[in-house]
Amino acid sequence: MSITKEQWQAVQNELKNSFSRVVFSYQGKKILVRRELVKEGRFELIVYFDGTLSIGWGWKTSDHYDPLTEILWRKRTKSLYGPKKRAEIIKSLGKRNAKELFPKLEEHMEWYEPVFSTAAALVRQYKKVAGLNIESIGFQSESATCN
Repeated sequence: MSITKEQWQAVQNELKNSFSRVVFSYQGKKILVRRELVKEGRFELIVYFDGTLSIGWGWKTSDHYDPLTEILWRKRTKSLYGPKKRAEIIKSLGKRNAKELFPKLEEHMEWYEPVFSTAAALVRQYKKVAGLNIESIGFQSESATCN
């Protein structure tokens, strides 16, 4: 069953709160999204798979890589050389020599992070995931297990 527009709005409203929690299910895994303190005074949404988290899951070169991260985590990229450093290398060596001596001058690193800064960004990405179901919104389902 697909998630309705009203349910997505309820998810987004819940994730905007300071203490928020939403549980999805996808391909037999529980996907827990919680707002947590990541730095002093800074809260962000963190995505867990079956209640656990490993940063190694988001790196394709890692032995612990999990393909679900491509779908459910945020994609990040970074140049191997920043624009200023690239310009300095090209200026000092010339374009042809720079490409010969630095073959990865224009390449980027790519990885996936379990961190979303806004609820809207998470909802935009998750709306595109086919087969995603909502298990619970908020903490109402935990009251029985907290004893």
